[in-house]
Amino acid sequence: MTFRFLLSFHYHRATDLQEIVDLYSGPCRVFADSGAFSAATQGAEIKLGDYAAWLTEWKDLITVAATLDVIGDPKTTRRNTEALEAMGHRVLPVFHTGSPWEVLDDLCQRYTYVALGGMVPYTADSRGLMRWLIRCFRTAREHGTVFHGFGQTRTEILAALPFYSADSSTWSVGSRYGRLPLWDRRRARFV
Repeated sequence: MTFRFLLSFHYHRATDLQEIVDLYSGPCRVFADSGAFSAATQGAEIKLGDYAAWLTEWKDLITVAATLDVIGDPKTTRRNTEALEAMGHRVLPVFHTGSPWEVLDDLCQRYTYVALGGMVPYTADSRGLMRWLIRCFRTAREHGTVFHGFGQTRTEILAALPFYSADSSTWSVGSRYGRLPLWDRRRARFV
């Protein structure tokens, strides 16, 4: 079985990724994320050059690398994506809630795999978020693009939409907040 995991530059810039991979005796697929959301919530800054150097250092282990996105700033996100690509990195572009729809259309014309981000603050408005996601998926379908959902493991959303991949830190909520979510198989949700 292949061990698939996402890790963020923000938290793992000094981690020996080979040690993590070596802990598992089988094949691994590493999804690298800049950790821009985590950094922003903690008042930290991620420098493009530092992220690019880290991607270069671990290029033989990383299967997928997300761009250095800036939530709420599609122009800087695009500049970062283009800069990383110019450095030889093949990165996954990111489209955020609140960004102009033309940005998504452009990304879907140029890429077959795009990440959707900025959704975490909108999870309380599940209907509004679902409307936004449906519009994203309609645009993607026109171009044959698939999506990764950053911070998106809500069962009802994943069951309703054909995400190619998704992640969230929900699994660690017990250690972070002293709560232990349990999966209720009959109701198909966490309690």
